[in-house]
Amino acid sequence: MADLLSQMRWGVLSLPCVLFPCGACQGQLTATPMRNFKKATTLFRKHPDQEGHKDSLAKLGQFKAIYVAGKADVADQLEDAHQLKAKDNEEKLKSIIDCILFCGRQCISLVKCCLCLPEVELHIGQGAGT
Repeated sequence: MADLLSQMRWGVLSLPCVLFPCGACQGQLTATPMRNFKKATTLFRKHPDQEGHKDSLAKLGQFKAIYVAGKADVADQLEDAHQLKAKDNEEKLKSIIDCILFCGRQCISLVKCCLCLPEVELHIGQGAGT
């Protein structure tokens, strides 16, 4: 990006298309600065209607929303999601362990325990003679 901007010293560029380029963004105002101002009015009218510019503008809008809202970067958001998932898994495991301990105290077989987890068949202790 630095090489691209160093080559574009003078001219008019489309800021969203330069910051968030896409495959459809090509030509003046995007890849090369516009220096011929004779056709500026027609180019300024046509460029906002192009799909590439609309995509880049949407990406810029999302970036602004995240920046203004003060949301953390992607790594922090992933870390938060991971911690929430780990906490949820821990709660589920605690309930399963409590169920196993309850069944063990009551001498209930864990072959098909319908008290705790009706949709899951537990095969703990299933062997010869049980």
